[in-house]
Order: sequence, then C-alpha cells, then structure tokens
Amino acid sequence: MKRIGKWLLKPIAAAIIICLVIAFLPQITSLVRHLFPSGDPIVTSQLIKSKMEEVGKLTVVEYTDSHTVEAHRSAIFFDAQRVSFPYDYKVALGIDLTKVSVAYTENQMIFTLPPIEVLYDELTVTGEIEKWDFLYHFTEKDYQKLLENEKASCKQGYLENQEIMSTAFNQAVNAMKSLFAVWLKDSHLTFGDIEIVFQSRPK
Repeated sequence: MKRIGKWLLKPIAAAIIICLVIAFLPQITSLVRHLFPSGDPIVTSQLIKSKMEEVGKLTVVEYTDSHTVEAHRSAIFFDAQRVSFPYDYKVALGIDLTKVSVAYTENQMIFTLPPIEVLYDELTVTGEIEKWDFLYHFTEKDYQKLLENEKASCKQGYLENQEIMSTAFNQAVNAMKSLFAVWLKDSHLTFGDIEIVFQSRPK
C-alpha cells in the first residue's frame, strides 16, 4: 500500500507543480524581464513601432500670433475698397509617428522622421471689421475668401520658416526620447549598447 501511495503521489505532485507554473507564468515572466531586461533590437524596435502606431500624430510645439489684415482694391487712380481687421492665428506643429521609419545596423537603431507638418491651425478675428467699399461692395463671400487666403498665407509662412522647422524637429526628437523611455520601462526592455540616431527624411 505504501508503494502504491508513493507511486500515486508523484504524478499528483507533478500535476500540481505544472498547474502552479501555468497559473503564475505571467508574474514569473514579468519578474524575469524586470531582473534581466532585453536589449534585443528587433524586439525593441517592434515594440516602438507598435506604440508609435497607437499614438499617431504627435504635437510638439504650438504658436499664437496676432496680425491685422489690410486689403484693398483699386479702381483707376484710387482705392475703391478697403478692409482691415485684427486676428489671432494659432498653429500646432508636429509629426505623424506612423510615418517614422526604423532601421538598425549592428550597433545603431536609426529613426527617420517625416517632415514637420501643421497638425492644427485656426484664424480668429479679434476685433471690428473696418471697411470702405465705395465702388465694390464687400460681400460675405469676399470676407470668407479673405480669411481663407490669410490663413493659408500664415500656414505657409510657418512651413517655410527654417528656424521654426528646426525647433519643431528638435522638439519632436526630445518628445520621442521621452516616449521611448516610458514605453521601454513599462515593458522592461532596453536599447542595450545600441546607439539611437534620429534623422529627418529629405523632402
């Protein structure tokens, strides 16, 4: 009987151990990752790509400017229509993280960023519209067209300003570094000895 009891206890004990391992496998895996962080570039890059897809568009810098529109139309030798009004222009610049490409060599992980883009912009009239339209009546259609043109001009001005674009790129790199640090910490991953390189994609 004793021999039969011992024979039965062995498979039962083994089954209990297997069940315990399966039940606590997530905690064990997490502990192992915490004690021995992975520096595998493939695993790390896959995680970062996935996280960037989740974030999508990332705002890195915002500006607000105040201006005054001064438009006029001439008829022969004098102004036939004059219009002016003050406004604020707000713009948010950033990058689309889904368009960031990732490549790696033996000792580098290279992130190529897409061009900085306007993610949001808004023009708000902040005062009274002053107009003089002796010959050409200033219509609502004229007003909306003037707003559209002014907004487009402001947007283009930002995109062509190299200093602002350079600042936005640097802010994008800093923001990505901060996000990477959080993502890797939460997943118990590291870059290991790999050098991280950020570069801009040629237009």
